[in-house]
Amino acid sequence: MSIASHGAHIRDVWKLKIEVEDIHLLLIIIMKIIKPLILLICLVGIGCESPGKVRGVYVFKYGTAEIGNSELHRKYTLPSLICFNEDSIRFERFEMDKTTVNSQSETYYYEQTDSTITIFRNDTQEVSEIDFRSTDSLILREQQLPEYKSVLISFPRYGQKSQELDIRKGFQEYGYKSNSKDDVFEFDTTGFFSRSQFPTANFGAKRWDLISYDNELFLTNLDYYTRLIHIQDYKDGVLTGITYADKDQLVTLNPVEVAPTFDSEELIGEWEDILDVDMPLPPIADAENYLMETLNFEEHMLIRRKYNISDTVKWFSTQFNNKIIINGRISTGSIGNQWNVVRLEKDELTIRRYNDRVRIDNNAIETIRFRRRK
Repeated sequence: MSIASHGAHIRDVWKLKIEVEDIHLLLIIIMKIIKPLILLICLVGIGCESPGKVRGVYVFKYGTAEIGNSELHRKYTLPSLICFNEDSIRFERFEMDKTTVNSQSETYYYEQTDSTITIFRNDTQEVSEIDFRSTDSLILREQQLPEYKSVLISFPRYGQKSQELDIRKGFQEYGYKSNSKDDVFEFDTTGFFSRSQFPTANFGAKRWDLISYDNELFLTNLDYYTRLIHIQDYKDGVLTGITYADKDQLVTLNPVEVAPTFDSEELIGEWEDILDVDMPLPPIADAENYLMETLNFEEHMLIRRKYNISDTVKWFSTQFNNKIIINGRISTGSIGNQWNVVRLEKDELTIRRYNDRVRIDNNAIETIRFRRRK
């Protein structure tokens, strides 16, 4: 090879090397430009992605209602679960504060967009706007009544259904003291319950029950809490649970011994109250009999007379024989349906009960002594 040819070859090699280096540099520059664009496109794609339909079971935690100028909010709770499926929504409602306990289930077709949920109830449509949504909570506002909001949370799981028989057995053996107030519950085997504190109204005796959903267990119809208790644990006789509201309340019920105070068979018969001799009588004929309260206890029925008015109601004693439960409404006055038996002897009966007519210094608890007629 001549020197000229060799020189030409060297020039061609350097030229190729420069071209390769230029291409490599160009590729580096292009990648530096493209990588941020790829990242930006990915971020935009993620941000615009639809969150998809709501799925799973939610607890109705609480609702709010804006009143007037929106400065006043009313908060309320409803004992219910809401189950979102592929194209149907199911409401599981647990009835409260009635003389019977039953759950109600309703299922409807529904549609969802990124901002609304529409429920088709028979011939009507209910549209709720999604105010907020996260992985474990949902806030809905009614489109037709925007002052109403519903706050839902994902249904917690504690798996206490297997404890139902043990809890029922514990209720048969003990009363249960609440951690939040100085109150003791007695869960009667008949399904009724009573309290150491006096109820303030007489609309028939209250009932209790244990209701399950999937593997979860609820203590329901406890008007003391006005909402159902989701049972979290039951160990060594101690029941713990939670009530859902704007501020959830942790509940602990500890077992306590309850002493009997009377034999219900000794109540059978007629009784009349012992009137205060210093009490002024109204200016009417037979005023003493008009004011006197009489009780006629039969096996399951009670006939009560006062003010020339007679009421016939059902009654029973609690399983620990310390209270009389009136399962009905007494028409004269606001008399509570729980009568605590302070003392029962052969010919004398002393009870304590709520009576709004005798309210003194915000205390409407009266103590009445009766003597046996026969």
